[in-house]
Amino acid sequence: MTQIYENDQGSSSKSRKLVMRCNLTKKFFMTIPPHALLESNCCISMYEPIFSEIVEESMGAREDQWKRILGAKANGRTCNVYIYIDKFNSPITDLQATIH
Repeated sequence: MTQIYENDQGSSSKSRKLVMRCNLTKKFFMTIPPHALLESNCCISMYEPIFSEIVEESMGAREDQWKRILGAKANGRTCNVYIYIDKFNSPITDLQATIH
């Protein structure tokens, strides 16, 4: 099940917003907008997710990222998708339009 969030996360100078939380499949991964931050909900240590990367633009680069996701065993696990506010005018609308 996919959950969509509208709450702010973090307080860094680049504000980010948690917009989705769902199981990571290749089909879902390929629909995430470029420049979103994808983080696994599973961690190696208390503050280090098993996978955390900015989603690439090109499909070739995404295929390479998917291989890293498989290598980290993050596929099929819950992941969080964050967007940086400066990258999108209306984060929730843009993300929903891209995925649907």
